[in-house]
Formats: sequence, structure tokens, C-alpha cells
Amino acid sequence: MLWDNFALLAPMALLTTHERANVGVVRERRRDELVPVIGEIAAVAAAGRPLELEALGGAVLRRAAKHGVPVPVTSRLVDELQSESKGSTR
Repeated sequence: MLWDNFALLAPMALLTTHERANVGVVRERRRDELVPVIGEIAAVAAAGRPLELEALGGAVLRRAAKHGVPVPVTSRLVDELQSESKGSTR
């Protein structure tokens, strides 16, 4: 599920940042790149990749720790997902 979300969010984040515009503008102006980028990331997601929890949730946790920002809910969710990915159940 995380890769499914990532396959949509990453292209949008990359292109909206590159265009310095919102999603609507990107969908209109950069559709020729948006569709293939989504396809590329979806292909990576389908290639048997492990859960990208460290890259997403881990990044938030590291930044929170660095700046002293409490993130108890994020921390719990990351912990639970890590446990589930190792075959544990809740």
C-alpha cells in the first residue's frame, strides 16, 4: 500500500516542485511527463521492492528527532508497520 501511495505522491511532488506550481497546473502543462513518471515509479513498486517505510516514515522521524519535535502518532504508526512487515501481527 505504501508503494501505491508513493507512486502517486512522488511524481506529483517532483513535478509540482519543478514547475513551482500546484497539481492542477502540472496536470495541464506537464502531462507528457506526469504519466510516464507515474508509470516508472509504479514499475519500481511492482519490482518486489520492500516496504519503503524507512524512506518515508523514517525521514520524518529523523527530522523530528533532530529538531526536537514530538511525533508520537507517526512513531507508533512506523513501529507498527515495521512489525507487520516482519511478519508480526498487531
